[in-house]
Amino acid sequence: MLGSSGHCPAHQILGRSPEGSQYTLMNSDHPSREELLSFLNGKLDAAQANAVSAHFQHCKTCYEQYAKMAAAAMLAKMQEIQEQNEAWTCSDPFWGPPYPLAAMTPPRTEEEIRSWETEHKLRLPAELSRALSTQNGGYVGGTELVICPLQEFQLLSAPKWDDAFRFDQIVAERDKLLYIGFEGQMPASIVLNYSAAAEPSVLYLWHDLGGELRQEADSFDALLKSR
Repeated sequence: MLGSSGHCPAHQILGRSPEGSQYTLMNSDHPSREELLSFLNGKLDAAQANAVSAHFQHCKTCYEQYAKMAAAAMLAKMQEIQEQNEAWTCSDPFWGPPYPLAAMTPPRTEEEIRSWETEHKLRLPAELSRALSTQNGGYVGGTELVICPLQEFQLLSAPKWDDAFRFDQIVAERDKLLYIGFEGQMPASIVLNYSAAAEPSVLYLWHDLGGELRQEADSFDALLKSR
């Protein structure tokens, strides 16, 4: 528990490494600024990262310091992305503004797209595949649809999606559900559903409804036409 000052006693930041040995922070009371920066940038080993994470559970002061550092780092990263993307141009009318969450990467070649499809045993909709060959992600022109870069497409069978669905909704064949982007003004992820046919339908995963999957369109082309 936190003390009256919002800090935790030193013995509460001790933990156990995967091998079972104790580890502690460099500073016996609180993580240093250098440790917080290293934690933010993923440069601590597992034992050190676990120690910092455990410390946050008991020390509001250190967590708030870390949160401010993380927010500042995110703002700086977004400004960097914006500056890099301002110079990006694409003549394909399919695309609008560049992908907002990462610096633009070169369009995918047909060979790269076919290789991705072979690896994942899925065939992307023809228009999506064609568009990725001219720009690797971004807003779809004239809509709020955001398509991720190809390297960020992800099957919903990945562990990060384990807690994304409504507790009372049975989601079968998650290895045939493919996350490809999101709707900019809605709390919804765009998911291609390959469970019924080779040409996927489109589902929306509604995060504001506790992770409910709903049918949005019969195909990717139908989704585009509806917008």
